[in-house]
Amino acid sequence: MKTRSIVSIIIGMSLCLYSCNHDFRDAELEESPISITSPTPTEEISKIALSESQIQYVAASNEFAIKCLKSIYDGRNVVFSPLSLQYALALTSNGASGETADEITKTLGFEKDKEAMNTYYNLLLNQLPAVDKSTGLKLANVVIIDGKFKATNSFCKISETIFYSPIEYSSPSNHRDLVNRINEWAFRNTNGTINPFIEEKHISNMFSMAILNAMYFNAKWEHSPMFLPYQKSSVFFHDLGGSSEVKYMFSSRHLPYCKIEDNGMLEIPYGNGNFVMYLILPDTKGSTGITKLLSLLDGKSFSSAIASMSSDDIIYVRMPIFETTCLFESLQNNLESLGISRAFNHMCAEFDNLIEDYGTGDIAIDKVLQKTRIKVNEWGTEASSATMVDIEATDGPEQENNIIDFIADHPFVYIIAEKTSGVILFEGIFNGLE
Repeated sequence: MKTRSIVSIIIGMSLCLYSCNHDFRDAELEESPISITSPTPTEEISKIALSESQIQYVAASNEFAIKCLKSIYDGRNVVFSPLSLQYALALTSNGASGETADEITKTLGFEKDKEAMNTYYNLLLNQLPAVDKSTGLKLANVVIIDGKFKATNSFCKISETIFYSPIEYSSPSNHRDLVNRINEWAFRNTNGTINPFIEEKHISNMFSMAILNAMYFNAKWEHSPMFLPYQKSSVFFHDLGGSSEVKYMFSSRHLPYCKIEDNGMLEIPYGNGNFVMYLILPDTKGSTGITKLLSLLDGKSFSSAIASMSSDDIIYVRMPIFETTCLFESLQNNLESLGISRAFNHMCAEFDNLIEDYGTGDIAIDKVLQKTRIKVNEWGTEASSATMVDIEATDGPEQENNIIDFIADHPFVYIIAEKTSGVILFEGIFNGLE
């Protein structure tokens, strides 16, 4: 079947956690004309207020997150934002109908209840920035549409009222202008950490629409500095290919700790303690250890481990200072393995609620792309992510006060989450220097 790309939807989401000084060049960019913005809370809340059903949605979304980590891991350092991907897919599903919409909402853990899904993600948009005012969480969204096309009224309403995403019609003269506009917006809303986000090759030939969402979150460790530099020279990290020298940091204090079978799991808090990083360290070094850990790690075992954590012991922790950037240029196979298939098939995808005058079978997802970055040091963590969904159309149809050593000198899993809800923001595996 001959196809031509006439619809492109780009959805990006980023979260940044950082504590050190950063060169933010916002002054170099012209002021954004967008007037609709996500709510900015004036008062701090103690926790995210979830209903009983929404607690189950968190469990389902974390199961999705861990499945994603297993699916994308290929033996290299990896960092990924499952929440970014979830928002991208959730907003995309509001332009879909029938079984296409059902596949996406079910994979995200909402069965066929699109309204419950929208309510849940709206709640997080409102409450995540308020759960720790010291973190300075910022969210921003925008929809950019080529003036030749028009989004449906239903999609516009959900975009503006649920995702706080204004609609901006523009007439880009060429792909370079469009790429520059999107990259400028991504730069502005990720403190310059996702730069550039996309290239011209990532834009479909006949661009129609771009939907972007960004979130910026800056935080120090709860006790700052939480870590001190580890001064010994020639300290090795036992990576999958042997060993390499890395810079370490260390700390010794009471921290929540537990075991997942023989693997140690540690919680390190940010800010007021509502945002945390979990480190999961295999008992066995090398590829065997990380493979065994991933085989037993799922949403249920992760949740059970958190519930069993204790702060009774003093934890001596030594971990690498590291920075990782990943670009996933095609997540289609990963998503298909998780249950989303119709959305990629021109013969049966149903996106008739997205663009006016295009019916069932005309529009399908061409690719899903994500670029993610993380930097961890003595003072805190900086992480950012942007996700793109490209849609194209077709012409046809222990004992008290023990000191426990937690020496992360071999591959480990890390997860950044909001503790009162349990929502996973970022996840990754560190294997050593590449």
